[in-house]
Amino acid sequence: MLKRLVTTIAAVAFTSALIVAGPVSGSSVQANPADPPAPVTCSSNPTQIFCQIALDGSDDAGGPRNEATGFTPAPRVCTELPLERVSGGVDIGERIKIDCERDGAWWSNSRQCYVSVSAAQGPPLLYAGQDGAYYDCQHINYPIFCQDFNICARTTTFWSATTPPGITIFTPVQAANQLVRSFNLVGVNIGLAPDPDALGSRGYVGLPVWMWVKDPTEASYGPYRVTETLGGVTVTAEANVTSIIWNMGDGASVPCAGPGTAYQSSLGLVDSPSCGYRYKQISAGQPGGQYTVTATSQWEVAWEAEGQAAVIPLTTEQATNVAIRELQSVNVGN
Repeated sequence: MLKRLVTTIAAVAFTSALIVAGPVSGSSVQANPADPPAPVTCSSNPTQIFCQIALDGSDDAGGPRNEATGFTPAPRVCTELPLERVSGGVDIGERIKIDCERDGAWWSNSRQCYVSVSAAQGPPLLYAGQDGAYYDCQHINYPIFCQDFNICARTTTFWSATTPPGITIFTPVQAANQLVRSFNLVGVNIGLAPDPDALGSRGYVGLPVWMWVKDPTEASYGPYRVTETLGGVTVTAEANVTSIIWNMGDGASVPCAGPGTAYQSSLGLVDSPSCGYRYKQISAGQPGGQYTVTATSQWEVAWEAEGQAAVIPLTTEQATNVAIRELQSVNVGN
């Protein structure tokens, strides 16, 4: 009888160690709020026994994803719960406690393991602008299995596009992305000749139009530099406008590498040396009889943290309107 019991426990240990380890990917199991699951659910098969351990609340108990920061709050404080294993109606008396948090890792009900940020991450350029990262899944170590049958816990790795609940340690990429989301960058203050703000000002078909950045600031043109510690990572980021694409409202786009040149009335009817355009049609058929000119700033945010560095692209926009008319020729008789 004793030999049979030991053999049964060995089979149980092997099966349980494999199944409790859980999947390395997949979505969380959502419980019915009106009918919460029991803390421990075990198979009733007399030859195979495995248990799914559930803490107080699911691993998604922290609440919805915060769209402002992109990260999920930590879960509620969990209750330590025991695990009982029964084989063939015989209680083998093994009980363990599962804590919500252990050495900075948080228990996941759906994965049946402790989740933490993996020390090994992919190249930062691959994940620039994303919150995704690799996470370690530390499966439970059952003392009786490990000591008596040498079947111990294992660690697997999985990719997640969002931060799992409870995780407060960021990768350098995640820290950089969160820092950049806090930037208060704005579109440029548009300089245009003819001046849209001047009463009665208008341009004419075939005559030069000048575009430039008026009174550039750190927030509208750069350099915009910030250093901050987020999720245990100190990250420094600097944002600069690398070019501006001017959509002239008639279907044409003019890329300009620099801020452009401010127009002076003393220059007369000459083309801008750095950023200009000539309309071919009047704006009479446009809303309000004007073309809408949009300046789209192309930003590059260069960041560095813990020996990693990458660039995150951003854009900002600003718009104004300009009226374009047709020059009328007048014949003067002798």
